[in-house]
Amino acid sequence: MSNTVSVTETPNSVVVVEADNTVTVTQADNAVTVASPGPVGPAPAMETYAPQGGTAGEQPTFSGDPLITGRYVRAGDLTFFDVQVDMDNITGFGTGQYFVTVPFPALRPTMVRDGCLHDANTGDQYHISGHLDAGSTTLQLFTTDISGQRLTDFVFEQGEPITLTTSDNFHINGSYLAVAINTPPGKVGTVSPTAGNAQVELSWTAPSPGGSPIVDYVVQYSTDGTSWTTFPDGTSAATTATVTGLSNGTLYYFRVAAVNDAATGEFSDAVTATPTAAFSPLDLSPVLWLDASDTSTITEVGGAVSQWDDKSGNGNDVAQGTAAAQPTSGTRTLNGLNVIDFDGSDYFKTAASVNIAQPSTIFLVLDVDSTASPFFFDSHSATPRFIAGISTDFFFNAGTSIFGSAGSTGSKLFRYTFDGASSSMFIDGVSDATGDAGSNSLGLITVGARYTGAANFTNGAFAEVIIVDGTLTADEIADTEQYLADKWGITLP
Repeated sequence: MSNTVSVTETPNSVVVVEADNTVTVTQADNAVTVASPGPVGPAPAMETYAPQGGTAGEQPTFSGDPLITGRYVRAGDLTFFDVQVDMDNITGFGTGQYFVTVPFPALRPTMVRDGCLHDANTGDQYHISGHLDAGSTTLQLFTTDISGQRLTDFVFEQGEPITLTTSDNFHINGSYLAVAINTPPGKVGTVSPTAGNAQVELSWTAPSPGGSPIVDYVVQYSTDGTSWTTFPDGTSAATTATVTGLSNGTLYYFRVAAVNDAATGEFSDAVTATPTAAFSPLDLSPVLWLDASDTSTITEVGGAVSQWDDKSGNGNDVAQGTAAAQPTSGTRTLNGLNVIDFDGSDYFKTAASVNIAQPSTIFLVLDVDSTASPFFFDSHSATPRFIAGISTDFFFNAGTSIFGSAGSTGSKLFRYTFDGASSSMFIDGVSDATGDAGSNSLGLITVGARYTGAANFTNGAFAEVIIVDGTLTADEIADTEQYLADKWGITLP
């Protein structure tokens, strides 16, 4: 059937005849031809979408997914929407002005006023309106009083116009001109890079979606800021990505662009980051490294530890052949990681000399259970020796004892630097004592007791020990302490 009609009028009748693309009206001897607009089809069906909702402050909380539903119909750029909000499963109403989202960004600022809040307690209904900014999908919600007589709208929030309960509900609908469907997304906002080991994590601010929702982001990287490579991260509207396969120590540039069904938007401003290898104590070339979290380095029978292997590669293992003096493994943790528990009668010794001169630094993570004069480490003989522990106060010694703060229990990160008059003790990253600790060196090591193995036992759990012979830079010290603090749950300033 054609899409036009021909209408012929005589003095006593009207005749309708289909023709092609015209409507012809004949009256007496006069004829007028009018172009037809074509067929009038059925009204388009309402489409569903998933509106978002929230507040300008503390966000509402729900038991399950929010009960927010949305429908819309779009004819060209004219869009009609309807949003329904039930509060049956809300557990916290949040703070600040409420908002919901519409399906497409607005072409221009628009106010819609066809909304209603139903107060289930009283049966009253309150007028709800909303404001859209140009380029935005966020409909900020307002309210008037029950009679609608306010000269200005008030923000719709918990307590205004009523204190909401889970029995209440509201809806809002209206029409607005949306950004053309073929409009690309806006420029991606600030990109924030976080460098890692052979990778860089990126996060960014989503731009205006343009004429249709953002469906993906293009992430690119470059070594010169001119020639770009697209990272194959799949299809996702998430505002984060991790670019992998990078070379440590190389400066990279990154940029991001949003994609909708129409086109790819403008790329963000480029940002830079340099991936770096994850810190390892081996970077310090330690002479000894004991790590209780690595149970492959622990030789035990029924939890009783006979040997704790050195991870430095130098073979400076510590051991205990006497069963009664063996600490235990697998019975205690620190920050969820295995530690070796000394009960106040246990200790280890090295079989070979570590030959540590000054300057040197010892890092120790220890969960102290008792302040009853423990030695954390010592030599095998009265001289020469390095000592650290508690004698009422925390102290360390390389010939002369330097005392710090009062001894206390709990998990701690110790750093002892033996360097003559410039010796120091830090606890949890804070200076605790400085001075001339003497000029001794250290050969054989006792862990957890006085060198005799008969007194000053440590009651507590050893987590990690790192001994470095030589001077460390400030960056090396900071990296080591951060590594140990993150790993063992120690808070640094």
